[in-house]
Amino acid sequence: MNNFSHSIGQVGFNIHPLGNNQSPCANIYFHGFTAITSKNDLDALQQSIPIVDNQDSILVHWDSGDIKESAIQSIKNVIENFTPSKTASWKDKAISFTQLALKKTAYDAVNKFEFIEKKSDNLGSNLSYILDKCESSHQYEHINLIGHSLGARLVLQGVCSLSDDFKSKINNVILMGGAIGWRHEFGPCLEQIKNLQLFNLYSLKDIVLVGKPGLEHCIGRDAIPESRQYRVTNIHCTGFGHTDYWPKFIHLNETHKFLDINPNA
Repeated sequence: MNNFSHSIGQVGFNIHPLGNNQSPCANIYFHGFTAITSKNDLDALQQSIPIVDNQDSILVHWDSGDIKESAIQSIKNVIENFTPSKTASWKDKAISFTQLALKKTAYDAVNKFEFIEKKSDNLGSNLSYILDKCESSHQYEHINLIGHSLGARLVLQGVCSLSDDFKSKINNVILMGGAIGWRHEFGPCLEQIKNLQLFNLYSLKDIVLVGKPGLEHCIGRDAIPESRQYRVTNIHCTGFGHTDYWPKFIHLNETHKFLDINPNA
């Protein structure tokens, strides 16, 4: 864990309010795998979050790993343990080292992702606790949840595990490039949320999710089933790659209005 991630502390996340309006509605955002590894990353993501009248914005920064740090450590391990044949040419030694470095880096990256995936699942199961921290200085009437990649995974699973008090406050759930497959049990869980509107932003061009460990068919690449019990809006973000959602989030919201609150609709 780098020094920036270490600042998150033992609970595994930090709450970053964007302003302190104490409005009736909160838009709460969750980022994905290795999305924030520095102060610059944090600032850039915060600038991608729209400021909506009469709504608070809160970013939940969680320890989602650092893929660059992991890759550097993998290469260091290869250097420390590389023992080429004494009779090999310099060219053969270079080829052998490169192959080992690529294999080690890929292997460690998969293991790192799976470790962070489990961490996001654990945070999702404790979403009520996270939302309680978001409400530490102000109680909200309405809550919108927005997640990207593993953040979408965290949100989708977390909504199903919420306490009844928080379920009554949830209005819109926006999933962007969700790194999770749709499961049959999600439907009955989501039906318990009276005013739920579920927006699934996906892209067939999201090649990152094609190589997701476990080869799970992710909702970030496909529409999810519609329901009579809650409203589902599938938005095909044509041509989007996996990292395109945050830079274009303000424009997406202007176009689709998925942060609007209308519980009586």
